[in-house]
Amino acid sequence: MENVSPSIVISDRSYRDGRGAQFKLLYGAEAAKLLFVTPQVANALRAGDLAALSPEWLAPLRDARVIVPPGGRMSTAWDSSCVRYVLLPFSYCGIGCPSCGQENVRGPLTANHRDRVRARVLRALRLPSTTHARIDWMGSEPVEEFAVICDLARDFVRVSKELGVHYSSSIVTNGCLLTLQKIGALVGECGLTHFEITLDGPPEASPVRHAPKNGTGSLRGVVELVGEALQEPGWRNVHFQFRISADLRDGGSVPRCIESMAGLGFVQPNVSFSIRPKRSWAEHSTSDPGLGIHAKVDQKGGGSPWPSGFGIAAGV
Repeated sequence: MENVSPSIVISDRSYRDGRGAQFKLLYGAEAAKLLFVTPQVANALRAGDLAALSPEWLAPLRDARVIVPPGGRMSTAWDSSCVRYVLLPFSYCGIGCPSCGQENVRGPLTANHRDRVRARVLRALRLPSTTHARIDWMGSEPVEEFAVICDLARDFVRVSKELGVHYSSSIVTNGCLLTLQKIGALVGECGLTHFEITLDGPPEASPVRHAPKNGTGSLRGVVELVGEALQEPGWRNVHFQFRISADLRDGGSVPRCIESMAGLGFVQPNVSFSIRPKRSWAEHSTSDPGLGIHAKVDQKGGGSPWPSGFGIAAGV
């Protein structure tokens, strides 16, 4: 007998279309599909009463995995014990690439937007079912809004500790604005457990393609900073991943890059490397969308425990 998937969310509010008909939003987490359903369908699904559904609704609900066969729940379905938010600590991502899947639109935030984001995350942390939380920070360069991250994350960490919720957090950054002091605050006060540091090409290319305004290359300074951070005894459980972008010009230099990084002492269990193709929409790229280098290069025993994909981002 078929069942209603436990991995659905139905909106409390109703919405009207142009003709005045009422609908509710239904999200099926197993297939990541959003549907508009009538209040009658919503009530039947909440009650688990499939017999109350009219025949024309069965096919779309099955396709969205809202109705599933016995034992048919996907292993990757929604787990209500874990909450995860991916946050942009500013209103607009200047890169404007399609990486995160959201449309980047310039515009001011409301005066209470940050407090609303804070309240939303704290509500999720305080749910009786929550046992784990993961908060990720991303955008063109999230460290530019270091103060915003600290303001929000300190509350998230404090409430998680009070409630016994296991807290983890990551940040995607080019590392240019990081200092040992900032890393210390992000780890010690903001609960950061993973730094994904993006380098725009191997050493030969990075200073040319991503040079700071003062004319000096950024890669060496970032690499030296991470090397110093790895010497801190209290940060041994913090994972550092170097994500190196490469295109057709970089094929010969990638092996030398990995060898040099190993020679600098990065063969450690909390360090990993990821070589990714430079996308056709990325700045300075000469690679074709179907070409490039795509190889995961991890230190032995040091594979990153974090997936590379992110969820929906929300500016704070």
